Amino acid sequence: MRNRVDLDALATARKIRQYRELRLRVIERQRSALLSARATGRHDSRVLEKVLDTLDAEQLMVELRTASAVDDG
Repeated sequence: MRNRVDLDALATARKIRQYRELRLRVIERQRSALLSARATGRHDSRVLEKVLDTLDAEQLMVELRTASAVDDG
């Protein structure tokens, strides 16, 4: 039984790491697109800054939540 619990914990930790890697890649691509849009000067830079701030917050949340979930698992 202990062995099964260990395997389940490892599988869960692996899924959390995969989610984290994928989500962080998506955030980075979103950030890159927003920075490119800002560079054109055709979009309101204040709006883009707010969205970039939101991405920063989401990145922090993903990093903290997934790190603690893997540590707990």
